[in-house]
Amino acid sequence: MLVVTANPERESKPALRIDREIRAIREAFKQYPVSVHIEPLMAATIDDFRRALSSQRFDIVHFAGHADLKGISLLDEVGNEFVMAYDSLSELIGRQKTIQCVLLNACHTMEGISDPFAPVIVGMMDETDDDEAIAFATGFYDAVAADRSADEAYDEGILSFQTRGLNPHLIPACAESSRTRRRRVSAAWRSQDASGRGRHDAARPA
Repeated sequence: MLVVTANPERESKPALRIDREIRAIREAFKQYPVSVHIEPLMAATIDDFRRALSSQRFDIVHFAGHADLKGISLLDEVGNEFVMAYDSLSELIGRQKTIQCVLLNACHTMEGISDPFAPVIVGMMDETDDDEAIAFATGFYDAVAADRSADEAYDEGILSFQTRGLNPHLIPACAESSRTRRRRVSAAWRSQDASGRGRHDAARPA
């Protein structure tokens, strides 16, 4: 699992507490006796992202940071904000055949994507803040760790969101290709070793 983060300075936006989001992801998997390799890619540039995907095989990519209708915010070589367009993200992810799910846990991501570029894509509608993003990620990965299907993981994320009394218009959206409907996508994530390569004998698709 690759966790990509970037937190460029924005005068109009407070700094994100990305450390809390990563902790929530780790805590979700600690509840179960499973082996999951979580690879954090902090303060990521576009080259960092590309190299990470080409050097290892991942089943899930999680992005935590800023985004808008045009793309996700990464960093350039000197630490300034660089917006990676969704078309470019689609090309990058589409080349990686092992990726089953992309969770873009940032503002407006689902509004900016016209076509799914992975079997399962989850993103936010409208603006969102740390508490909202973390609430959804907590429920989503609790279900993934429990070996639930993609649909069930999405529903659990929404339940986690709603039970905290958060604004319903911020509820995330999910897109799936027809061939992956109700696939138990967590199986390969749970069977990764420390190198990031999946042990396919442990996979149990629904």
